[in-house]
Amino acid sequence: MKITGTLIKKLDIQLGTSKAGKEWSKKSFIIEQEDNYSTQVCIDVMGDKIDEFEKMEIGNCYDIGVNISSREYNGKYYTNINGWRIDNKIASTSKAEDDSEDLPF
Repeated sequence: MKITGTLIKKLDIQLGTSKAGKEWSKKSFIIEQEDNYSTQVCIDVMGDKIDEFEKMEIGNCYDIGVNISSREYNGKYYTNINGWRIDNKIASTSKAEDDSEDLPF
């Protein structure tokens, strides 16, 4: 699945250890989708993918490949959105380009 939106916030890296004793790291990114309601989505990135996603710049628009999964715990369901690929979306025209159309020559 793909989510398209503007990066608005990068959260701090979270570190931990699994039950099996393996260390893990996770970083979350907040994306504002380009829809009628400007919905914000928190996308988690694990391990080696963090470096790839860290290159994203706040304010830029991206297409992000995600996996969505839910799990049950004590009768409640929890949903995760995990990022696995980013594509820099085509940049919108800059203000300077827009102003050039208004010039009289």
